[in-house]
Amino acid sequence: MVEFYIGTAHVDMSRSQITTDFGTFSLEPKVMQVLLMLAKNQGEVVTHDTILRAVWPNTVTSANAIQRCIGQLRKVLNDTAQSQLIIATHPKIGYSLIPTVKWRCPDEKESEEYGALSISNQRPVWVNNRLPSMGGVLFLTIAVLIALFMPTSTELTIKSLTPLTATDHIEQKPSFSPNGQYIVFQRFIENCKNQLWGKELSTNVEYLLTKEVGNYGVPRWSPNGERIVFTSAIQCNPAPDNTKVTKALPKQKNEYQECSEIRGISFNLAKSSPQPSTLYHRCDLNTHSQPVWLTAETIAFITKQPQATSITHLNIRTNDTRQLHRVDNKTISALDYSSDQNKLAWVEYKQYLPLELGIYDSNTQSINKVTLDEYESLSYIYHMRWLFNSPLLLVSKNNHLFTIALSGKISSHLQPAADKILYPALNPIKKQLVASMGNFDRDIGQTKWHTRPTQSLNAKTIFARSNVDEFKAKKQPNGALVAFISSRSGNEQVWLYDTSQKKVIQLSHFTHAINLTNILWNANGSALFILAHKRLYLLNLDGKLTTVHTPLPLVDIYQDRGHNQLLVKQLEDKTPTLVQLNLDNQQIHPVYSADADKALFTQNGELFIIENQTIYNVINAKRYEITPLNEIEASGLFTYQGQLYITTSTNDLWLYHPRLEQLTHLANLDSKIDNISDINVPDKTVYFSRFVNIKKELMLLDLE
Repeated sequence: MVEFYIGTAHVDMSRSQITTDFGTFSLEPKVMQVLLMLAKNQGEVVTHDTILRAVWPNTVTSANAIQRCIGQLRKVLNDTAQSQLIIATHPKIGYSLIPTVKWRCPDEKESEEYGALSISNQRPVWVNNRLPSMGGVLFLTIAVLIALFMPTSTELTIKSLTPLTATDHIEQKPSFSPNGQYIVFQRFIENCKNQLWGKELSTNVEYLLTKEVGNYGVPRWSPNGERIVFTSAIQCNPAPDNTKVTKALPKQKNEYQECSEIRGISFNLAKSSPQPSTLYHRCDLNTHSQPVWLTAETIAFITKQPQATSITHLNIRTNDTRQLHRVDNKTISALDYSSDQNKLAWVEYKQYLPLELGIYDSNTQSINKVTLDEYESLSYIYHMRWLFNSPLLLVSKNNHLFTIALSGKISSHLQPAADKILYPALNPIKKQLVASMGNFDRDIGQTKWHTRPTQSLNAKTIFARSNVDEFKAKKQPNGALVAFISSRSGNEQVWLYDTSQKKVIQLSHFTHAINLTNILWNANGSALFILAHKRLYLLNLDGKLTTVHTPLPLVDIYQDRGHNQLLVKQLEDKTPTLVQLNLDNQQIHPVYSADADKALFTQNGELFIIENQTIYNVINAKRYEITPLNEIEASGLFTYQGQLYITTSTNDLWLYHPRLEQLTHLANLDSKIDNISDINVPDKTVYFSRFVNIKKELMLLDLE
């Protein structure tokens, strides 16, 4: 066993893993061997030829293979080719490791297994053939027990990709048949309308399975392959029609009641001709999701109630139901069953709390729950599958596959794919996945409003057009730059658009896939605050990134008030609190002890918040209703010269003067605008994001 540390990064050669502050990453053995060779020769230049001879012996390989390994190592170790803080490049010569290496045990550096990777002189390691001592026997016994009961490291590397569909429709949420010969999947006709299709992999013949067009959920095969179970939404919540210019109407309760039933079809019959579905369980006042087969006659599914979520057990022959598990004021977001493990697994979610993994053992009928490792890019899990017959679970995010051990440990497996990997399902017969792959395309733009009331916006301008997801456009104070978040370089990064030169540049260079929660210009527009995974950073316009230490984790950032005073939402004892943070001494001043969605101070020092789409005035840490604003469902809040500019869920723009208690309707925004992220009052400009397209096709992923 070889283990060592590079700074705070822990390298485990036996598991082919590197653990950093950003999580645990599984890498190919060749990549790990390159790192080990650099570690054993820390500070020395290791030439290309030396690495090739040691890592790829008796193989004709180019230096590009080394470059690929170095690129992966830099990404995991939070290094870049520009900064070279960890691994230094010596052009046309080789590479060297800069930080000091700390070995886990003194003799591990001399291990026989990896000794050939060092170019320094080493004494040979001789094997003692005598019988081991009692201590050695005990050590071997413990090692065997660990090997038996600890999950093995599973490498997930995509070997090849094979397209399965190539239509103009969105295809997603596939599942393999038990014999691995068929898949079943959704094919969308339009928003909220899809059909279930089957495909025979050997012939590429497709079958329309459902006779009716519906809003069907994830289809799952019964263990004998005869039936398919899925959810069917009775109604769909359509997008609001904002094409007409209207003044805000009084708030009305949303009449849409989410309701998804459990239904099924016979695959053999549907393969001959599309079939009407059979009702297995009504939704009534609750709604159901993610049904999975336990046996050929029983299924489990998630039931969502007003204040609770539960897992329901249903016998489809007798219609008997019973509750397997219930959580109050939490959400069960993913569910799957393994017949090999005889275990039902699910994920529990509550805002601001770590995710929890629940396991129901069908043999002992016992439940065990563990807290999952907090992970930079994995803040929510909506889809999960058992990984073949191993005691591991598989989830995906962007172009990463993640495995979750029953202990709660999460490991990342970065894949060489530009598209997002969505809803992966596993072939029960061979090492193969099927997944929906594609991208979510959202653009950012700007438009102006006019001084005449109730006039629609026009002359919308999309800037920095790409075919990936872009959002949170923020205008530089008194400047020509617009900052925004984009994944055009693979992971979410901060980009800048220069409105004067019409030029786009990438500003941040995070080497890990992390979710950027929010970005905020500082008061004078010289830098950006970035919130990512509850950590605060300051990003200068030259690209320099600095960590801003805070007393407690942050969950949102709202306003730079100047003089190094930042209005933020922090977590204290897992409870969100609105505070003013002094960046000079990290002292905090609480201003409101509840979960505000938006918050800002006017230049007159008045604090306003949005909570559950209602705007309040906060005085001495207590909120007060504002009568003229009671009828507005607020979604955005901005301030200029002591006045409030409010955007609503119906895309209206309002002006409110707090001193005069005067409310004025400025404009109704285009219905194609999804989110308004900023406004610039002097030139009457609105910055927004707009949905363009979703591209999702089914791909077959063969694993090494």
